[in-house]
Amino acid sequence: MATVAGVIGYCVGIWAPQSRQIKQVQSELEEYLGKVEKGKRQAARLTRLQEELKTLYLHAADLEKRLPKGSPSPGDIDSFESLASKDGVTVTDIATLKPRRTQYYIENGFEVTASASYRSFRRFLADIALEERLMEVREFRLAPQGRGSAQAVFKLVLYQYKG
Repeated sequence: MATVAGVIGYCVGIWAPQSRQIKQVQSELEEYLGKVEKGKRQAARLTRLQEELKTLYLHAADLEKRLPKGSPSPGDIDSFESLASKDGVTVTDIATLKPRRTQYYIENGFEVTASASYRSFRRFLADIALEERLMEVREFRLAPQGRGSAQAVFKLVLYQYKG
């Protein structure tokens, strides 16, 4: 009987409180580990979001080069003229046209008169299409000027973001 009373006393006096403490510590540990896992997932998500944000900034910078916010500068016209001379096109006149506003961008136009061979014009138009800054040639009119050469009159449009 003393043994049974000793076992009951041990269970009630020592084991039960320790068991409750062990369960409490285990639940706190599980809660803490859950928070750690949640933190790891959020950290991984944050890293992914930061990488995505960096990619978006780079893409936006690239788009800004193609469609700048500022109006065309003399540097834009100089790069156009150097592109023309590289392809053997002689620009004889550039006149500014009135800007045309749309919902998201502004079209800055220039009336250009140039002369070159037919092949030079072809290379020049292809190079304009490959330029980093968005440029468009409209109303391209070509008139023969002599043997193998021609004079062109066209509108060059430089786009500007309205933001």
